[in-house]
Amino acid sequence: MTKPAVMLPTLTLLLFAAVGSAVASSISRCPGIMPPEMAGPTIEGIQRQLLQLGYRPGSNDGRLGRQTRAAISAYQRNAGLAEDGCPSLDLLNQMSFAAPPQAMHKNAVTASPVQEAQRLLTDKGVYSGPVDGKLGPMTKDAIKKFQQARDLPVTSQADFPTLTALRDTRR
Repeated sequence: MTKPAVMLPTLTLLLFAAVGSAVASSISRCPGIMPPEMAGPTIEGIQRQLLQLGYRPGSNDGRLGRQTRAAISAYQRNAGLAEDGCPSLDLLNQMSFAAPPQAMHKNAVTASPVQEAQRLLTDKGVYSGPVDGKLGPMTKDAIKKFQQARDLPVTSQADFPTLTALRDTRR
């Protein structure tokens, strides 16, 4: 075996160790969140979702840099979550509507963002139709009225800014 052939696997292992170490040190500010081997892919998923939601996490590199932490904190603040700037699978799920947000009723089961909006609009006395997850004329009208009352962009859709405002238990 020649020397270059021996060096390639060694260099590859060193590179993986360095990347793993960088991810582990970036996640160390958030102890107990997740095993280091899950951190990179989870952070990448959060970065992608933040970008889709209009936040600026920086590069989609799986690293928890200053810009990614700031974007996570901004999302947490806007969504009414505990603001720590730390990534987690729960945060990623909440951002993707896979898990109900923290401010929802304990016994609620939400199949879709539209159904969640209908339930929250009903709770606020803005909607009196069925909570069926269908974006019909009554639902669109209730969402539009709520958006106008809160000075949100009027889209008549159960979009992120609207759901965030609906989840706000202070008003």
